[in-house]
Amino acid sequence: MKKIINLRLKEFLLLFLMLVLFVNLINSWMKLKERINLIKETENKVIEEEKFQENLERELAQAESDVYIEKQAREKLNMGKDGEIVVLLPTPVLSPSPTAVPDDRSANWQKWMRLFW
Repeated sequence: MKKIINLRLKEFLLLFLMLVLFVNLINSWMKLKERINLIKETENKVIEEEKFQENLERELAQAESDVYIEKQAREKLNMGKDGEIVVLLPTPVLSPSPTAVPDDRSANWQKWMRLFW
């Protein structure tokens, strides 16, 4: 009888140990998946930031070029090359045209109601 109880106890402990190991294996696998996803997201962010940096470097190179500087001087500072005459035209001022006021054909009491509520 003691042998049978001892055997059952050993089987139970072995089964329990296997269950604990299986649960730990599943937890480790889930954590690994999360970390892999985090690494992929981080790699994507790094790629996006590298593209953004390349664009900024291209814009900087363009802004440092003589053509760009000359264009900005002409457009924003109204400057010209030696021997050129810079003509500044006045900006046209548009006179405001009167807008038609829609006729409100509602009753006076309705107008008063809109005014107070």
